[in-house]
Amino acid sequence: MSRRFPDIMSFIKSFILKASALLLLITLLCACEPEKEEEVIQLPGSSQQGESVKTEIVYGGTLRVPMNASPTTMHPLYVREALLRNVYSMVFEPLISFNELYEPTSCIAESWKYDAASGNWTIQLRANVHWHGDNGYLTGADAAYTINTIISDPESIYYQELSSYVELAHGYDNTLIIKAKSPSYALLYALDIPVIPQKYYEGKNKLTFDLPVGSGPFEAELFTFEGGTRMELKAFSKWWKKRPYIEKVVAIGYSNTEAVFSDFKSGKLDCVPSSLKTTEIYEILDGVNEISYLSHNYVFLGYNLGRGLMQNPVFRKAIAYAVNRTDIINNVYLKKATGAEQPLFNDTSLSSATVTRYDHNVMYAKELLESISYRDNDGDGYIDINGNRLVITLAVLNEPANPTRLEAAEYIASDLKAVGIYVNIVGETKENLKKTVEKKNYDVILSGYALSDSPSLDFIFRKNGSGNLSGYSSQKMDAALDNMKKAGTLEELKTASLKVQEIIAEDLPQIGLFFEMNTFLYSEKLHVSAISRETKVYADISNWHFMEE
Repeated sequence: MSRRFPDIMSFIKSFILKASALLLLITLLCACEPEKEEEVIQLPGSSQQGESVKTEIVYGGTLRVPMNASPTTMHPLYVREALLRNVYSMVFEPLISFNELYEPTSCIAESWKYDAASGNWTIQLRANVHWHGDNGYLTGADAAYTINTIISDPESIYYQELSSYVELAHGYDNTLIIKAKSPSYALLYALDIPVIPQKYYEGKNKLTFDLPVGSGPFEAELFTFEGGTRMELKAFSKWWKKRPYIEKVVAIGYSNTEAVFSDFKSGKLDCVPSSLKTTEIYEILDGVNEISYLSHNYVFLGYNLGRGLMQNPVFRKAIAYAVNRTDIINNVYLKKATGAEQPLFNDTSLSSATVTRYDHNVMYAKELLESISYRDNDGDGYIDINGNRLVITLAVLNEPANPTRLEAAEYIASDLKAVGIYVNIVGETKENLKKTVEKKNYDVILSGYALSDSPSLDFIFRKNGSGNLSGYSSQKMDAALDNMKKAGTLEELKTASLKVQEIIAEDLPQIGLFFEMNTFLYSEKLHVSAISRETKVYADISNWHFMEE
């Protein structure tokens, strides 16, 4: 890809998208008639200063959302499909949620305390949490059943995270007792799991397609595959919080993304969560609003520390300063990403802004290379060592259907060319890339992690960790990671986390680039209060409502 005029290339890409959107507008079908509201109430002071049109909350109404047409299961502890997990954020509630700094805060659990003598966390649950249907009230036994089911089965999507902290759980009345493997406060982050009723789920197969039952603001009243996949929810009258404004939710099954967007454009859906980076053609349509929110996908440039060149920390730092992540975010990801130098969500209080940053600085990168005698001796624009051009191999996933990573690799190669480093890009299929990683047959790799909400970084930075692509090994890092597990309070965890980030910045086993952003498109008639994370876009659904002018 040409890098001579990146701003022009970005403009052309944006112009093409907008032109496509205008063509789509010509062919759009008329939107469906909005459902008649049950009640309209004028909000005092709801209109903004200078506006002549007042807005009103429409109580009631039906929200139409997408889900997967062929989910592998409807069991909440095993569902993997993103669209269905989003729908389930209306049906199920976690033990512990997060505040605006992404610190643990109460939800079903009201309070918690660790006892060092017994190694137990004692968690007090709310006394007035009612299960959907005739399943009674939530108890400590339900919470313990949920946790023990997860940690006893590696197929649960929550197993890897929770089993690293918990040995066993038991509960009674409104009390949950967790036998912890360590006193780590980070355990609380791992308790962001859907709590399920033991009475209803005990004995059910993990591949069940029975109606989901939880304690959330919406209760499932229908699920069927007949005539197309469809699930219907209604506002739960016994919910322990304020009853939602919206009365019903209909989740419609889709087998492909194109069909989802087609129905959104024609008014058959009210909203669409998407990981696509090319949603601008929909964002500019009349009557459409959008919100960007963090995905769990962290993208990085990893070094193979077993290769001779990569063993030099000065060389690694020169590469870090040479890479222009902002350029990639703007021109490849179309601003659907946010810069991040560490594998910690940058909206959490555990991520520190005081750690050394590697902002784009070509001159300094050249100075670092010069300091280790890496020079262009023959004037061809590239560093040469012992008469040979310095060449590094960059491995990257190459998928024709999603060329973003390969395009980002081309930008990185151009950045490194500017400081005299020749990059040989090797784009490979997923299977071939796995083999390349196993054989460590690369100098650097452009890759990513799907991170959980838990701050544990052991799998990335411990020797032989499943995500340690660099072959990184450090006793200092191991001790810092141990301290994160031993941290018994939030402040201790922040201190331990800061130390880990400082070691990452100093040793530089990888270069953090950014977190990918997802997009939530919705009708302007729908008021969306907040979206926190991928797979939880409807977590604040009780505060959403339809608007009428």
